[in-house]
Amino acid sequence: MIRERFVAFLARLSDTVLSGRNRARIVIGTDRKTTVDSGYGDGGENDPESAAIDLVAGYSGDSGDVNFESDKSRLYLSGKTDPDEYTGINKGGSVEGEAALIGISDNVYLKARNKTKIVGPDYTIILEDGNVTIEATGGAPKIEVKVGTQVVRIDNSGIELDAGQGLSGKIITDNDICVGIDPVTGNPILSNFKAIPQGAVVTNNKVIVK
Repeated sequence: MIRERFVAFLARLSDTVLSGRNRARIVIGTDRKTTVDSGYGDGGENDPESAAIDLVAGYSGDSGDVNFESDKSRLYLSGKTDPDEYTGINKGGSVEGEAALIGISDNVYLKARNKTKIVGPDYTIILEDGNVTIEATGGAPKIEVKVGTQVVRIDNSGIELDAGQGLSGKIITDNDICVGIDPVTGNPILSNFKAIPQGAVVTNNKVIVK
């Protein structure tokens, strides 16, 4: 049998706790970020509808508190929580005081044998038969794909290709866009953008397709 040092969990009176011998734990209680007086649950904000289920494999430290940062793997379900704050994922608009499902681990694998669908209030993502469909709806639908300074943006105004300082729209040769000059030959180094569609607008660092 694997033997690991057992650390007692500092539970709230309203918690139901199932602990294994090897740093695995399930807590059925209310929302909690770290210590017993944190979060929206009992002892914290004492807010209603903050029920939570916390499943952890490989909890860390010796304090007996919750640690979203260093616990090995966690699946966390809460009726009221701050997922951006708890996970440190500060991208896009933040969510506060809402229901959330949080998954954290060193590696996350999701495998679908048939199809995958992700549906939100104003978007749909479908992966099926080798095809990827992303549909944005709502008042001002927009889809953005970003890799470093490279941005592809699609909205009602058209398709905008923005490569930051790496793309110069001032130099156009045979419908190719020059991204630089070869220091040896002096020839333009062309990008992979071929045959700019008719009506495209080329400005500094951007190509906008209407």
